[in-house]
Amino acid sequence: MKSIALLLLASAFTHGFAQNISAQDATTFALTYGYPLLAYEKIRIQVNATGVNKWLHFRDFQTPSNKFVVKPNVDTLYSSMVYDLSHDDLLVSIPEGIPDSQFHLISFFDPFGTNYVNLGSLNTNTPGTYRLQPRTTEPTPQISSGNDTVVATIKTSSIYGFLLIRWLVNNTNIDQVHDWQDRTINATEAALARAPALASLPVISSSRTPADNVLNLLTAFERYTLPDSTELAQNVTATLAIAGIGNGTYTSPNVNITQANQTAVATAASAAAAPSARTTLDNNWTVANSSLIGIYDDNYAFRTAVASGGYLAIRSPNAIYPGLSIGDSAALGGDFTLGPNDAIVLTFSGKPPLTDTGFWSLTAYQDNYLIANQYNTYAITSERSNFTYADGTRVYGTSLNQTFQVLIQPADIAPPSNWSNNFLPGPPGGGRMALTLRIYDAQQSLLDGQWSYPAVSKQAAIGNGTNASNTTTAPSSSPTSTTNATAGTATYTGDGLTWTVPGTLLSAAVLLTVVWYL
Repeated sequence: MKSIALLLLASAFTHGFAQNISAQDATTFALTYGYPLLAYEKIRIQVNATGVNKWLHFRDFQTPSNKFVVKPNVDTLYSSMVYDLSHDDLLVSIPEGIPDSQFHLISFFDPFGTNYVNLGSLNTNTPGTYRLQPRTTEPTPQISSGNDTVVATIKTSSIYGFLLIRWLVNNTNIDQVHDWQDRTINATEAALARAPALASLPVISSSRTPADNVLNLLTAFERYTLPDSTELAQNVTATLAIAGIGNGTYTSPNVNITQANQTAVATAASAAAAPSARTTLDNNWTVANSSLIGIYDDNYAFRTAVASGGYLAIRSPNAIYPGLSIGDSAALGGDFTLGPNDAIVLTFSGKPPLTDTGFWSLTAYQDNYLIANQYNTYAITSERSNFTYADGTRVYGTSLNQTFQVLIQPADIAPPSNWSNNFLPGPPGGGRMALTLRIYDAQQSLLDGQWSYPAVSKQAAIGNGTNASNTTTAPSSSPTSTTNATAGTATYTGDGLTWTVPGTLLSAAVLLTVVWYL
């Protein structure tokens, strides 16, 4: 009965309602709706050191000693900005001279993590100046035609938000990327006051519970960050009013906040675990439903689940995030235990099918950060790694499309030389870790199951001379190679390891740990 009640509650919170709802349920809705604001505030505090409406350009790759970005990429550089349209329009310029083959993505987010517009690769990509301003009429967000001074105007329903640029870096173009960053400029154009300045709004307080922080933040933000749809905005406003939130004030009704918070967390978990939230692929892989991720509409519970485990997720095909759960891992965080003498082998049937600007990476993390190791190898990437087929031919840089493998084992167990280019080190001595697969600008076959995702298997670690003649059913101590340019049955099925979409497990504690889905 409890699960049925949660499903009914999740359905109600999906669509937002105000009729016949109690103050208790309205408070649960407010928490379900507002929890992503905790993620926004953590980023706002970090990035806002430069001030609002100003780019912060990251010039160097992330390393294990750099703790600014949680779960970072190691093949992209970032430029980020907290925007505030309360008193100004924002003018953002895309520089001239970026080739069509260069991945660069300028993503616009509201504070709840909705990726409402992208510019750059696979999107509007005309160089020049773009105006960002609040909407006055529906539908929004939209990119309207420009004039002599701007390429286009982007209308948004959110006075406050976040901009993030991902610049793909290969082994030769970092100086060029720095030049593009230098020429990615912004300006503001004064307008009539529309809202309080972002700096005047409350921030997270350590003296408050997470639920109290959410309600406090939502009270300040809700009028200026409502859904694009007028109907949804009216439903949200009416429901929040029953919870005591309206016109910038919060009057606490006689409700049980603890119970409301527990229900909100459980509702988010149920939404993420629903079959409609993910697409099942082969070899036990799943990927978040492309119609939900990044653009959430009224799926507020699913939005909260994503924000807790992957804030700032961008929509497909610009990015897809196949999830992984191994052994004792929780699917949301993806952490699992790698034994001190264990290895995990991923067998790819061939190169993931990408567009001309696409790339992919498999990155290892411990406690949400890169794993320090003597090899300075933190990821296997299509752009910056030299991994090979079994015969030593590089996977990228050739037209061959064959089976290849990636080995993950503790960093203190050096693999044989024939594995060195395909080796992704885990924690020395083993321990808790996570693997994150990111695929950018993917072809449709990666979304609809036409391409065969990697098989995963677990075996004893492959030491340099200590495990040269592995005879188990898992992959041998040498990489295998089988021509397989099209989707097909993977060679290995693993030993009970399963891949699941991020977000199928959620806890109150997880909601305090924000992960950037960069």
